[in-house]
Amino acid sequence: MGSKRQAGVLPFRWHNGQLEVLLVTSRTVGRWVIPKGNVGKKTAQEAASKEAFEEAGLRGRIDPEPLGCYLHGRPGDQRWVDVYLMEVTEELPEWPEQAERQRQWMPLAKAQQQVYEDGLRALLARLPAELERRTSGRALGPVASRALVIGLLLLALALAFGGTYYLARLLQKPEVRQRLKQLEQQDPTSSLQYLQRFPQLT
Repeated sequence: MGSKRQAGVLPFRWHNGQLEVLLVTSRTVGRWVIPKGNVGKKTAQEAASKEAFEEAGLRGRIDPEPLGCYLHGRPGDQRWVDVYLMEVTEELPEWPEQAERQRQWMPLAKAQQQVYEDGLRALLARLPAELERRTSGRALGPVASRALVIGLLLLALALAFGGTYYLARLLQKPEVRQRLKQLEQQDPTSSLQYLQRFPQLT
């Protein structure tokens, strides 16, 4: 069994509110597959992006976290393919392997029926939940996420010690707001420790 791993890309888009993925045909038997190829001296993400362009004429954002992997190839010559998600931003009318492959956008359910490998089918089944997880993790962004944590800590502190009115007045002070802004860039819990210095809250 071959030991070299390959990198593959799963292109996706939202079309009329429906999740779609793009598959291409293999050059040998014309099966529906995802763009993939050897990594070589590139990073896995670079290789995935390259295959998306060469095999499907796509450009987009590659998520650095792999969706997963699956086993591809014939018995005795199988390789693991690490699959990366690509949110497509551009679909080129011409591409290097245009004469050798077909490409087609299709609903996720249809794509699961079309692919040959069980491992790839399983990855397709995971896609909606994985997109939801990754999107919710990026929705607020790191700064907003810190602010949310701090807000929850402040609310818990006020409720625990009955200092809601004083806390509101305290947060109106420019020096307090400035200090909290500095602390939130470091560690949200340090903001709580800072506020606990005020006796009216504790």
